[in-house]
Amino acid sequence: MSDPAPAASASTSTAPAASASAYGEAFADVYDDWYSDVSDIGATVARIVAVNPSQNILELGVGTGRLAIPLANADRRVVGIDASPAMLARLETKIQSTRLQPILADMAQFDLEESFDIAFVAFNTIFNLESSSAQQSCFSSVSNHLKPGGLFFVEAIVPDLDPPAGDRGITTRHLADGGLVLNATINSSTKQMMTGQQIHITPDGRIKLRPWQIHYRTPGQLDVLAVAAGLTLLERHEDWAHTPFTDTSARHVSVYTKPTTERPL
Repeated sequence: MSDPAPAASASTSTAPAASASAYGEAFADVYDDWYSDVSDIGATVARIVAVNPSQNILELGVGTGRLAIPLANADRRVVGIDASPAMLARLETKIQSTRLQPILADMAQFDLEESFDIAFVAFNTIFNLESSSAQQSCFSSVSNHLKPGGLFFVEAIVPDLDPPAGDRGITTRHLADGGLVLNATINSSTKQMMTGQQIHITPDGRIKLRPWQIHYRTPGQLDVLAVAAGLTLLERHEDWAHTPFTDTSARHVSVYTKPTTERPL
């Protein structure tokens, strides 16, 4: 059995969070309403829980606890880091298990002074780190926190580096409460950067701006980051339910492992 988690009545803080906090601060107040069903929670939790019966789990970008809470409810100890105080404040109001510990930290570089059986980053969160160096640092930080034989799950889209229709777009979304969201995006496939601004018009006519930016990577590019961090690709599927990954897959769940022995110098 893993060691019991410290009481989670308050978020623990490490070093100040970097720019990765921008997304969380912009979307914390609407995240649960807008994105609670953004992926299959049941399949995600089932896949992680199936690895072994006694797990110490690290989630990068824990947010408001969409995945961490059901994992803790499945009797797993979960440490969830996030760079957004606003996201963690929302999570704090929902915590009922002492097996879930939120920590304010930048997932690009962190030191938690413990090791984990499993680490995971879900639904494109790795792309919120807006530089290649930050993403590489993230993989290295994860590697440093994994036990030998530990696993790192990465869930992300498979980006189209040759988009068929321009580099700018606007979409609209009608909200259940009568509000409206205009999402304007500019995509640079050469830089692999997408910048967006969500213009949220509330039912009473107020306007809220919710900016975001991602630095997307192909599965192969993520593999390069993993190798540089001392990790090896173990398997890759299209989703958490083990659907085979093919050339036409639009997303992937990649599993990297830390060797059980140190590589020779």
